[in-house]
Order: sequence, then C-alpha cells, then structure tokens
Amino acid sequence: MRKTQSSLICLFAILLYSCPFPSSDTSSDDKTKMTDVETPKAPVAVTLPPFEMELPAGYKMLRETMGDLDGDGQAEKVFVLNTGNIGEMGEERILLIFKVMQGDWKLLHQAKGAVLPSEHGGVFGDPFQSLKIEDGVLVLKHFGGSREKWAYTHRFGYQNKQWKLISENIVNEAACEWKEIFDYNLLTGKVKHQYAKQVCEGGDKAKVSGKVLTTEFISETNPKPVLNGFYPGKLYAVNPETGNCVPESSCYDYNQTRTKKTNLRDLVGTYTLGGHDQSWVVIVLPKGNQLEVSYYSIDGMIPPEINEISSFYEPYILEKFDVNTTDWTIDTDIGMAGYSISGEEETLTFFNIESHIDNQLVLTKVKD
Repeated sequence: MRKTQSSLICLFAILLYSCPFPSSDTSSDDKTKMTDVETPKAPVAVTLPPFEMELPAGYKMLRETMGDLDGDGQAEKVFVLNTGNIGEMGEERILLIFKVMQGDWKLLHQAKGAVLPSEHGGVFGDPFQSLKIEDGVLVLKHFGGSREKWAYTHRFGYQNKQWKLISENIVNEAACEWKEIFDYNLLTGKVKHQYAKQVCEGGDKAKVSGKVLTTEFISETNPKPVLNGFYPGKLYAVNPETGNCVPESSCYDYNQTRTKKTNLRDLVGTYTLGGHDQSWVVIVLPKGNQLEVSYYSIDGMIPPEINEISSFYEPYILEKFDVNTTDWTIDTDIGMAGYSISGEEETLTFFNIESHIDNQLVLTKVKD
C-alpha cells in the first residue's frame, strides 16, 4: 500500500503549526431537520485509494470513523489522536479530517480543543466517549465529573465550507439532589432548559421530586462556534427577555462581563450582612421613576422574617441615592456606595461604613 505523502508532510507540520490547511467547520442539532446544513448525497460508487498514515513521534491513534461529511456523496475519514503533549488537564488531542482530492487522500481539516484532554473527566478519568458520523453530521460525546456529573453531546455540520457547531446537549446532575438538561439548536436558536430536584428512596436510583422547571426561548449565537478552537462546556445561551444565562455551569464568562445593569429598577431588592452582635439590611424599592431606599443598622441578628423587618426596627430612609450608571457608583447621604456583580452574586457596598468583617460594609442581595 502506498503512503499518502502530502498527508504525512502535513501531519509532521502539525507539530510546527505551519501547514496551511483549508479551514472546515460546521454546526447542527440533535435530530433536527438541518435545512441550512449540506445534507449528504447518495453514496457514489467509486473505488477509494488505499489509506495509510504514519504518525509523528509521540502521537497515538485514539479513535477513527468514516462517513460523508460535506454532502458530496463520498466518505471522509476522521481521526482523533493523542498528541503526547501534556497540559494542565492531561494529554491533549487533535482531530483530523481527510478527503480524497485529485485521486489521493489529503488532510482537509485539523481541529484542536473539540476533544477534551485525557484528565478532564475528573474521578471518571478520560472524558472522551465517542466519535461518530450520523446523517452527515460529526458527533462528539464526553462524560465526567465527581459527585456532580456532566455529559456533553456536540454536533458539527458542514455550512458555508466550514464545520460549525449546530447543536449542544448538556446534562448536569448531582444524583439524589438535582438534574438539569440543556438543549440548544444553533440553527434555529431554540433553547430548552429543564431543571428538577431529585430524591433517592430505598437505594441510589434517583427520581424527580416536585415540579420540573422548563424554560424555552430563542437565543441567537453569532458567529456560530467552529470545530477548530471549540472547547466543550463553554457555550451558553442568554434569555433575551430576562437576561438569565443557562446552563449556569457554563455562564462564568457571561457573568464576569455582565458588570452593568440596564436600568435603576434592576437594583431593586433586599441586601443583607448578618452577624451575631450586629447586622445590616438595605431594602431598595421602586418609587415612580426613582428608588426608595431603607437602611437598617441592627444590634444583634437579622430577624427570621426579613420581609417584616420594619415591624421590628425603624428604618433610616436615604434621601439621597444618586446612581451613576456609567460605573455604578452611588452618592448617598451616608457616604459613597457601589453596585457590582460577581458571578451570580450582586452586592451593594458602602465605602465609608465599617462592618464586623471589613472596613467597608458589603451587603449581598437576597435571592428571590
């Protein structure tokens, strides 16, 4: 069997990151009618040339499959290789797609990131589960975690001469506690997110306890992620009506950049800092187009019924609460303050008031 010389040259060039391969990435979704994805034609009766690949030093074959990915009726070969390069999460992988061109197998596309490294699965070890081609779509599956488990399914389809992500399915679960399922069709923008509490009775088999909370909305992600450079577990969707991000485990980047609110009413809520000997509560309520702010400094602990705090204590009503929505600093009659978001936590900080924790009073917004 003759070796495909051009393929070998490019494979060795992978180590130097210098081989100019044409880009190819696509997207699609679980069992979705992919009207924007190039669907495979009937197989063409053609004799494919022999294929033989000599791996560079340190590389090892991990998985391979074969099928028509670009809709021309001829099958491509797809390989996942261990590279021998060890990073923070174990051995790194690379995905290669070969195609017959001018009568010989040529390396059409290479992608890093889409297949997770060998130790990313936590206590379950290697997270990589499978590589398949289904209905002209490249399907990658991963699984991992510890007490909290996760499972990813990503589908890539051929669109506009690129392999782009067309669907994502994520299942997160803490057995006997909770489970969430996230389905995102990037072709239609349709998102379905489900969350439910779980219980285990008479064994380890979990079952749903209470109502399954289901949210559906349309979220446009543009540009769509491509195969090369995609990292599973990073993609999320944002509900345009509420600004909420799902799944929460993937929303770190979104929450870090979401440092500003859009209007004053987003500050409405109850902010607290509790202690044994002293506590503080600030309640922000809407009042016309402005805000009404009540400040409580309490000797002792916060009462259990915080919504009835005015029955126990006399508030100090802030006459001045001027919000600068550029940097979210606030000028009040008890000193300067600031509003910020870190992850899912919203805080209101009074810079000139000392607390029992710090030389500033940092109150955290109570979740509904």
